Amino acid sequence: MLEFYCRAANRLVAFRAAYILLFVINIGFICYALIFPDSAAFDVGLLPALLTFLWLLLLFLFCQMFGSVGDLTTQSKGLLKKSKQKLKRFIYGSFALLFSLLSIAVVLLSIRSLNVWLQT
Repeated sequence: MLEFYCRAANRLVAFRAAYILLFVINIGFICYALIFPDSAAFDVGLLPALLTFLWLLLLFLFCQMFGSVGDLTTQSKGLLKKSKQKLKRFIYGSFALLFSLLSIAVVLLSIRSLNVWLQT
């Protein structure tokens, strides 16, 4: 699972400028909708903008966390280097599990929020 996340993050790094631009545009829309709450943007687009913000933040964290992992399968000779390698792999594995749970939570939150948004 960790190797899959590393490969996916390295492939998504090429699109970093695009999702950072979307992130900035989305923050601008959210600020506009909150500054002028009487506008139609507040009623129609605030919930999708918040969900997009959440997904882009998750994508950014994913690329930052797993994009620079390096090689975790190298066999080292010394006891200290082996234990350091195992500790590093354990920490990144914990982050991968945490990221998986966070992604599931965001998917469930998105589904529930979009159901509420579509009913109004």
